[in-house]
Amino acid sequence: MKKILVIQLSRMGDVIFTLPLLASLKEEYPGCEISVLSYKTYNRVILHSQLVDRHIQVTYGDIDKVAEWTGTGQAAANGFPGLEETYDAVINLAYGNAPAKICTAVNAPVKHGRVASEKKEVRLLGQWMKYLFAAIQHRRHNLMGMADLFTRIGGVKNRKTGGFLPDLSFGTHFF
Repeated sequence: MKKILVIQLSRMGDVIFTLPLLASLKEEYPGCEISVLSYKTYNRVILHSQLVDRHIQVTYGDIDKVAEWTGTGQAAANGFPGLEETYDAVINLAYGNAPAKICTAVNAPVKHGRVASEKKEVRLLGQWMKYLFAAIQHRRHNLMGMADLFTRIGGVKNRKTGGFLPDLSFGTHFF
């Protein structure tokens, strides 16, 4: 069974735009186990999604501890259960230094997205992450939908997806 870690340490909109990637991964790799690392603040979408097998929740304060990491295996020592495991692939959809360090620290032979560098360079793995950082200057000039872009960064083909959010009908009264 393929084990995949998706790092999505962004806000709610990006978490929602990650769902098509998760659906495409489940279709491309039937039976795969998907873990998602996200902020506790934006966890409701992840918790209600049947696309996620395990949710690793962190707070903004937890992420500050990552700056001290120097290599693989230290994630468990810093109180991040689930990150000490070996994964088949890590997909980092976040832009910051801390998520890049997490992507670097987690043991996986395949990595997509931003990774940390000893020389403190911005290292981007994959042409679509390079597009996101360089060609569109962090989204200002993006011609693609973020859901499509996240799916491509994850290394799977875009597919028609849907029906992965629960029905949250509130009736006819909104106020």
